[in-house]
Amino acid sequence: MNILWIIPFCLFFSDIILTVNNKWVIDINHIVSRLLSIIACLAIFRCTTIYFTEKKSKADIIHNNQLLKLQVSDLNNRLQDIDRNKESLSILRHDMRHRLYLIKTMLDEGNYHEINNIIDNIDNNLKETKIISFCKNPIIDASLSAYIEKAIEKDIKVITKIDIPCELNIDTTDLAVVILNLMENALHASLKQNSKEDKIIEISSKYSNKTLAFRIKNRFDGKVTFGKDNLPVTSSLGHGVGMRSVNAFTKKYNSSLSCTYENGWFSTILFINNC
Repeated sequence: MNILWIIPFCLFFSDIILTVNNKWVIDINHIVSRLLSIIACLAIFRCTTIYFTEKKSKADIIHNNQLLKLQVSDLNNRLQDIDRNKESLSILRHDMRHRLYLIKTMLDEGNYHEINNIIDNIDNNLKETKIISFCKNPIIDASLSAYIEKAIEKDIKVITKIDIPCELNIDTTDLAVVILNLMENALHASLKQNSKEDKIIEISSKYSNKTLAFRIKNRFDGKVTFGKDNLPVTSSLGHGVGMRSVNAFTKKYNSSLSCTYENGWFSTILFINNC
């Protein structure tokens, strides 16, 4: 969109070329005609700029809404999991007295093999009620869970070490959308890797003195091009929306964003102060 200014100038100079052997201005009518041509060219440029700006804004809104829907959906799923696990734990507690009685009976009889089977059964039931949590913040946890589960389903290894508290001084939903965008980019890049060993995503964060540092890195053996703002750029239609959303977040919260590509690792680090 930065080169759209060429359109009015091309139209204007094409008019000049057509009349280069004639007098440019013969009378007042020609002056008015030239001025109207210039105004028309500038109007075309302005309308085209507005059109593409609105189109980009709509794409950003649609993309973020899709991420929010995913976030809400995963929150609902996790709430349902909690309800199911509560029910399972309730049944497990109810049956525990009977299981302990069976264990005591087996001990008296010296039937240690059956005792092991009962204990294994209890252990399996407890594992089924376990809810995996990635951080203390429920909104961020749900967002992380959504894409980590997606990645695991696609045989992508995910390593996490995340420290994000329950309470933050920023809109948690905004941060969740940013994390979803970054994870979506990492997921798409990982899916392009040919080797299973290279399908890996590392997510880490540290919270200290009201400053949050969030990093996500993934293997990528393709070509990465950076723009003037040191952010990755792409010419593919429909891509790049996520990074624009992240960039908008950094401006809103006066935070910093750093992207690097070294030794086959693409890394994004987000620093948020006063959060």
